[in-house]
Amino acid sequence: MPTTPPTQQVALTRLGFRPFFLCSTLFATVSMLVWLSIIAFATNPPVMPPALWHGHEMVYGYALAVVAGFLLTAVRNWTGVQTLHGTPLMLLVLLWLLARLIPYAGNDSALPLMMALDLSFNIALCLAILHPVIKDGHYKSLGVWFILIAITVSNLLFYLGLPGITPNGVQVGLHSGLYLIIFLMLLPGRRVLPMFITNGVDYPVTLTNRRWLDISCLLLMLLFVMVQVFVPQSALASLCAGLLFLLHAIRISG
Repeated sequence: MPTTPPTQQVALTRLGFRPFFLCSTLFATVSMLVWLSIIAFATNPPVMPPALWHGHEMVYGYALAVVAGFLLTAVRNWTGVQTLHGTPLMLLVLLWLLARLIPYAGNDSALPLMMALDLSFNIALCLAILHPVIKDGHYKSLGVWFILIAITVSNLLFYLGLPGITPNGVQVGLHSGLYLIIFLMLLPGRRVLPMFITNGVDYPVTLTNRRWLDISCLLLMLLFVMVQVFVPQSALASLCAGLLFLLHAIRISG
């Protein structure tokens, strides 16, 4: 595992999860207070309707900050290559933070600026994850990277949907973003959960992943997103969701 001499950096800036987990925790608290203010006093964010702001910031603000912190740390461990740290890491955090604050700038350019900053954060995160994966040749982690790319596209669809440039862009952007982040939680979970369990018990244990289960969960999740978001088929979506529940119950039981 790569190490950084402790004298060179503040502890907060050495690993990706530290600033992003801290910021996401603070943002969760502040955003709930803002939402209560919106409900009680109609203090609407000026760039979009309140419900859309709420949905977007839950998915692309809070949740994606947690994802960024996890992946910048996990990919470092998976590949042995140092991910963003120090000043570059804090600049990435700043991009995320500015995109959260811009809605309250109170001028006509706030929404385009929020879009530019938010998508810049998405793209920078994708590049930050891709670099160690390519450098180490750890190509099995590219699946996670492709999901990040898809999340970036979903975020773009949301922003393009606000002025009506893309039909149903707002709904597709929010729903696909939510399901992709769930997918992103499940995909590394097949590797992370056994590691935590093995490290957490005080006796030898061997946990294995079933390849048929991995492939089935992957294909079913892709089909679920397609028939839930892009080509709505409620009956098929319900069937896929039920099967996914059973498959992941089998995984957890093992």
